[in-house]
Amino acid sequence: MMGQSPYVINTGLYYTNSEHKLQCNLQYNIIGERLFVVGTEGTPDVYELPRNVIDFSVTKNIGKNFEIKAGVQDLLNQAVVLRQDSNEDGKISSNDELIYSYKRGTYYTLGFVVRY
Repeated sequence: MMGQSPYVINTGLYYTNSEHKLQCNLQYNIIGERLFVVGTEGTPDVYELPRNVIDFSVTKNIGKNFEIKAGVQDLLNQAVVLRQDSNEDGKISSNDELIYSYKRGTYYTLGFVVRY
């Protein structure tokens, strides 16, 4: 079915140190090859290929009223790749036509929280 992957892997490592008021999160995500566009007669299907995504965030409390948060999303910045099953064999390989490829970019965040 269009948009569904044969597998999805989501996992994370989480660390909390109450004494130092520190929290760190590392998350990993990958989806299997999924149908992106359903082809018609003479126009083969287009698939989105798997890519690895790693996100990291850290939160540090300072005193009772202040908190600093920082994060990095899509640390690896692997390309989103769409390929057309040109030979219509039901398998995507480097021989199949590249339709579109782009990098979403790595996204950085920094935030401050003040509680009063």
